[in-house]
Amino acid sequence: MMRRSKESVYAVMPKVHRYAVCVLVTAVFLWVCEGVFSVYVGASESVHGKVFVVVRDAQPKLGDLAVFTSGDDHPVLRGRTLIKYVGALPGARITAHKYYIEVSKRKLFLEGERAPLHQSRVPEGMVFVFGTHPFSLDSRYACVGLLPLARCAGVVRVIIA
Repeated sequence: MMRRSKESVYAVMPKVHRYAVCVLVTAVFLWVCEGVFSVYVGASESVHGKVFVVVRDAQPKLGDLAVFTSGDDHPVLRGRTLIKYVGALPGARITAHKYYIEVSKRKLFLEGERAPLHQSRVPEGMVFVFGTHPFSLDSRYACVGLLPLARCAGVVRVIIA
């Protein structure tokens, strides 16, 4: 009788099956932990098709990838869900330059025709968020501005690509 090693079983499993097993295990885990985790599927150009497992109601830290809901009262976003990096927390200094905004020792370049954010500090209860896509709709621009911490739905802990 031929014995198979663990490596050979994994090696012969097609990539599609490995992906399906990962999704199934994740789904069961989320079902068991209902109320603690949420799942978001990226729809924008920069995260299209990625699945994000989010810890609900977690307070984001600097550099965290977090999920924000904009609310229907926002003039530009109108109820969109945003998955963005937290670039600055309350009290952080924001410096606007001609071609970029400097926040938390990071230079975020401005793209396109949108007016840049003109604010010197992040006020209490707000955060500065940014995306990695060059034309990301985020806090660099006055049309989006700073987002309320109260609108943070949670912090991304796992990304399934």
